[in-house]
Amino acid sequence: PDFTHHHLCEKKKNSTKIFACINHLFQVGDEIRAAVIAETSNSYQDVLCPATTGLKAALHISLGLAIAQQITGSEAVVYYTPEIMKQAGITGESEQLLWALPVGMAKLAGELVSVPLLDTQGRRPMLLIGGSMQTVSLLLLGLSFSLEWGFTATLICVCSFMFFFEVAAPISWLMPSEVYSTGKRGKAQSLAVTVNRIVSGTIAISFLSLSKLLTVAGTFYLFCGLAFFTTIWYWAVIPETKGMTLEEVSAILDTGGMKGIAGSAEDQTYDAVRKHGDLKTNHHNGEPAFIGEDDHGLSA
Repeated sequence: PDFTHHHLCEKKKNSTKIFACINHLFQVGDEIRAAVIAETSNSYQDVLCPATTGLKAALHISLGLAIAQQITGSEAVVYYTPEIMKQAGITGESEQLLWALPVGMAKLAGELVSVPLLDTQGRRPMLLIGGSMQTVSLLLLGLSFSLEWGFTATLICVCSFMFFFEVAAPISWLMPSEVYSTGKRGKAQSLAVTVNRIVSGTIAISFLSLSKLLTVAGTFYLFCGLAFFTTIWYWAVIPETKGMTLEEVSAILDTGGMKGIAGSAEDQTYDAVRKHGDLKTNHHNGEPAFIGEDDHGLSA
């Protein structure tokens, strides 16, 4: 009787494990089915009203980068460089236009530096360097007007700001293509560009009004604060996607892994897969074990 009772208990335990594994497989099947439906629905509504955690993260990243690129006032600096030069002490119109040339050259230099480094240094470092140095440049630019440092200091600060703006700027165009599948990519890019241009126009048309209300120095202090905020946002939200496939990026976003994860792209992918439940750690030797494998090596 004791042997029979023990045998029945063992069979009951094994049956419970098997039923649990079957239930888990059904849950995984439902998740896959929902993901397939979400990925194959490619309307603007599907992009703007995402159905999955990964698509919500992708929308946050795409629109956030579009806003962050323009909110620091780069378009205002480009459009109103002559006016800024006038405020810095250059009164002649021809001289004001002439000194806009170094600003354009700094902008071009930033692009030439940024693009080759994206695939060697990664997206996050470029964003963090560009955002933090924009913050410093805008702070110094505001001080140059407050403390009347003179034209040369103002020009150097403007050029520095435009250079580091371009260090980070290309990523706002690149990242949407890395976080969306082919079907949704075009619509996501168009939404990001639309938001980017709306923010750009708003900053440009409000610059003179802000300058009158806050003074030129105060306006650049405001942009400095916004640049600092965007840098913090880059650090907290943007993941590193250098060298990763769409599937690996999706695995990170599906687990809510928008926050930047330290380590290599491979480390990020492995962590995301583990959190998603595709792997678990074997308690005996620390090696990965497939779903359904219990601590004794029993597999469903």
